[in-house]
Amino acid sequence: NIRGTIPEPFPSLEYLRRLDISNNIISGTLPDLSRAIWLRELDLSNQRQSEFGGLTGAISSDFSSLQDLLVLNLAFNKLTSFPSDLGTLQKLKTLDLSFNLFSHTIPSELGKLDALETLDLSNNSLVGQIPASFANFVDEDYTSIYLRGNLNLSDPAPLMLCFLSNFDFTNSDKKCPPERNALKDFYESAKGQEWT
Repeated sequence: NIRGTIPEPFPSLEYLRRLDISNNIISGTLPDLSRAIWLRELDLSNQRQSEFGGLTGAISSDFSSLQDLLVLNLAFNKLTSFPSDLGTLQKLKTLDLSFNLFSHTIPSELGKLDALETLDLSNNSLVGQIPASFANFVDEDYTSIYLRGNLNLSDPAPLMLCFLSNFDFTNSDKKCPPERNALKDFYESAKGQEWT
């Protein structure tokens, strides 16, 4: 039951590999971890256990310097924005930003995260189109994408994304209209790509 804020400046732990202080009541902004270049797992999730807890503000673009990062879990906080630079973290396997206060569009750069196994942006207030770049995840059918709870995302989702088995809107008539999916199946079965 740690309470309070994270020290700033944060101690220079250059060789830190894993930092997990989840499930506490920490408030304030995220620390500057740009010098922790060997960090592989960062879990500061679930700080919003009372009205006083929850990390606030923006996720800094400085996070893009953590190029060895495999897990970034900042779920259940009060964060308000995240940068497109997160799309440069090419080793990232888990990105969980669910249950925050994000109210902007989803950066298309996240579709460049080739190693990603779990992307959870659910239960925020994200707006606009689901990026067409997310269709890239279909080639890696092990990726799970969670976007439910963002009531202002536009319909429909990118067509190819609707064929990702672990996309939480796959069975949504609005995000993945069955008639549109049927047209794709017909086009492929009729070898439409060979039409002249």
